[in-house]
Amino acid sequence: MNNNESLLINDVSVVQDKTRTYDGCSASGSMGKWTFGYLMQQMANQSATGTDPSAFVASWLQTWMSNQTVNGFTSAQRTQINNLVIQPWITRSGGPGHPLDLALAPFRLLAIVNRLNLRSAGVYGGGNAGEGRFVFGVMDSSCNPRPFTVIFEYGIPKAGCFSVRNWAQQWEHLSSLTLGTAAFNAALEAITDQFTAAGANPAKVGGTTLDQLRTDEIALTFPWELREFHEVPLSGSQVQLQQVVVKQTTESSLNGATVLGDYINANQAQIQNNTYDVPTQFPPGQGFLGASSINQQDVWNASNIAVNTTSVPPVSTTLNPRHFFALGTCNGCHGRETATPFLHIANRAAGSPAGLSGFLTGENNIPDPVVPSITYNFNDLLCAGPWTWTRWPTRPASSGFLFDRGASRTKRTSGPAYCDRLDSQGATS
Repeated sequence: MNNNESLLINDVSVVQDKTRTYDGCSASGSMGKWTFGYLMQQMANQSATGTDPSAFVASWLQTWMSNQTVNGFTSAQRTQINNLVIQPWITRSGGPGHPLDLALAPFRLLAIVNRLNLRSAGVYGGGNAGEGRFVFGVMDSSCNPRPFTVIFEYGIPKAGCFSVRNWAQQWEHLSSLTLGTAAFNAALEAITDQFTAAGANPAKVGGTTLDQLRTDEIALTFPWELREFHEVPLSGSQVQLQQVVVKQTTESSLNGATVLGDYINANQAQIQNNTYDVPTQFPPGQGFLGASSINQQDVWNASNIAVNTTSVPPVSTTLNPRHFFALGTCNGCHGRETATPFLHIANRAAGSPAGLSGFLTGENNIPDPVVPSITYNFNDLLCAGPWTWTRWPTRPASSGFLFDRGASRTKRTSGPAYCDRLDSQGATS
């Protein structure tokens, strides 16, 4: 299985497929299956929800035009969205009073990503098949790529050993085809249709499979900010994208606070084992997860963290709850914990593939930002790759379980040890 054919596909022959994509620069638009406009149209699912897709997108863009209060914290307005995206798009759509033409969306496809390694463990017949993702970059009115990415993260509603294995085999089959050929792109479209089509998961709001939509940008104002959105009910059957807390990421203003150390100390074992979920509130009644994730390459830390250089035992490569907590946050993973300059998949110019971070492609001896003598190796694509496939042909069906009994996240039987932790990070933007 090849990483660039079955895991993270950013080859120009795919992301600039003229029948399926649109780069935001042509005089006439496109609503191919891999365009931003098409994906938003399917998420709005107008025939079932009554939600106009253009209004659905316009409402989402307007969230940057005013302060957003989430979990008691404020994500400040970034009104430059109006000049960078909204007004140029309105102009191209026919001017004021005209709905946004989704076929002219100023978003360029950067990558299509298979995150099967994010699948949940479950008893036989349960679980899911992880996520499928589309990553886009924002273009300005002159078609220049801006430091602003949008990632659609779709849950794959396939459960049970045979369904999940079949899903994996569909992705693996891509590696037997020539990248970017008509046959390859058709096979990839057959895969993505299963999670992007309107109504693909009737059990979720709007029938979408979307788990979350995330943005990462500094194009609107300093500093870098990551936001997360969920599709939620609006009125009647209509839906909208609403800003929500950023997963696994504490409010930035709590960095250095005693409450951060209290949480890490109280959950040290779970953090070490990567079986923790940061609560919305901690302690109960006090907001803990952030409204957004501000990224100034800060380091998550607190003076009262129990495991440190003078504790017994002292902090080490394997015993480092501060680092493992920080690695799970948006700005830690997109920052100094992985030596990443903000983006794991960079925006790109036409004709060029999106650049990938060392965290994705492989980097060694990255120093812990608090204790530099401790170093880590990262290779997220290796961890998402063939090691995850070894279970299916060897796990006896009679056991009744696809993965380890009671495990909330998949554990491996082979591969680099750090991969068990990276499986849950899911960073691809």
